[in-house]
Amino acid sequence: MEEYIKFEIEDFGILFQYPEWWQHRVENRDTYLFWDEYVGSFRITPMRLKRSGPNLAQFLAEEQSKVVGSITKQLGKHGYVYYETESVSETGDKTCSHFYLGGFGDVAILCSYAYSHALLQDDFDREAVEAGREEVEILLEGISFGEED
Repeated sequence: MEEYIKFEIEDFGILFQYPEWWQHRVENRDTYLFWDEYVGSFRITPMRLKRSGPNLAQFLAEEQSKVVGSITKQLGKHGYVYYETESVSETGDKTCSHFYLGGFGDVAILCSYAYSHALLQDDFDREAVEAGREEVEILLEGISFGEED
């Protein structure tokens, strides 16, 4: 039976659960990093929209229009702008990333799940990567924001 740990980002009223085997730390003041030692990493960066700026729906629509190939993905009560990218480091290592941009009220969140492209070469590792992405989507399905009813 899988065990989960509750995590709260108090300043933004964000609450979610992550798998107990993930490690975590604050990557910088505004980004929270969670990772599985063998598979990949999940990052969540919350941001508060300015009252004088666009509302969340407008913000998400504007961001989606900037990313070719992005789609809207419904996970639980929230819709996310979803897209995938690949990048290559200076050492030639390729990283695959899945991005989810969503939120509630005046809080937007940018989340990503990233892993080494090399993991896709092996059937066992590929299944582990897919399981990690499923865990991220389960986390996002259950996320709650303090202002929600």
